[in-house]
Amino acid sequence: MEKRFLELVSRAFRYPTVDFGNSLRELEAYSSGKMPGQAARAGLAREEAGKYFLNDLEEIYADLFYIKPLVSLDIGYQLFGDERKRVEFLLHLKTLQQRHSVDCGTELPDSLPNILTLLTRMAEGEDRDELVRLALAPALGKMLAVMVRAKEEKDAKEKGTKDHGWSEATQFIKNRKRRSKGIPVYLPLMELLAEQVNAAAAAAAGVETGG
Repeated sequence: MEKRFLELVSRAFRYPTVDFGNSLRELEAYSSGKMPGQAARAGLAREEAGKYFLNDLEEIYADLFYIKPLVSLDIGYQLFGDERKRVEFLLHLKTLQQRHSVDCGTELPDSLPNILTLLTRMAEGEDRDELVRLALAPALGKMLAVMVRAKEEKDAKEKGTKDHGWSEATQFIKNRKRRSKGIPVYLPLMELLAEQVNAAAAAAAGVETGG
């Protein structure tokens, strides 16, 4: 994964600011040049985000990722929940981020944007490959599965159909309608990132096994 791609995606997953639209346009332009098959996802996210004012985007982001979140952006939480292993993971990340001068701001070291920023500072090799393959890839898989399921429920609800097997997603839609607005904005971005991360993880696994 190229540094520029990681920088742009990191900005896209941070709390929205007045530059959010510009960040998505830059990501779309980058994708068009470097990964044309994926540019449509960045474009879709940009189009959906363009339907809202900044204060709406702030509320959407908070509801989706922070306030009793549908999806937590904390990678350690996705991997370990509240188990002690997450504390160990956080301490490991903090050491790496201090070594590479990453300012985590008010977010935890394992937040998705902070990990993506860390990857831009790390040289290719064992530590970076391990972080991508053993942490980022499986965590994104879990996050993406929840968001896809919520989108399916949202689409089914809009069509007037219902699947009682989706109780968690159904409750999510019923209780917090505003959260559903964030799915069309952030799901394409999550899919774009996951595809690149999975490719990098597969490549790293191949190198490790001598493939």
